[in-house]
Amino acid sequence: MNTQTNEVDLFDDIESLPEEMKKLLNEYSIKENTYQNCAELQSMCEYLGYTFEYGLDAEPFNLRKV
Repeated sequence: MNTQTNEVDLFDDIESLPEEMKKLLNEYSIKENTYQNCAELQSMCEYLGYTFEYGLDAEPFNLRKV
């Protein structure tokens, strides 16, 4: 949960996402965690109306609607 906004991290509730987002996240879940992959995934998520953050470990977190 994002403590700043009290929103649930949708990475913890993937079943509630639209099918298009589920497919996208599934596709990227098998890829290596790199900054390039995170940036690509973020761009595609933003196109679908979602965004997330990632840290130095290139591990995405805090998925939420834009």
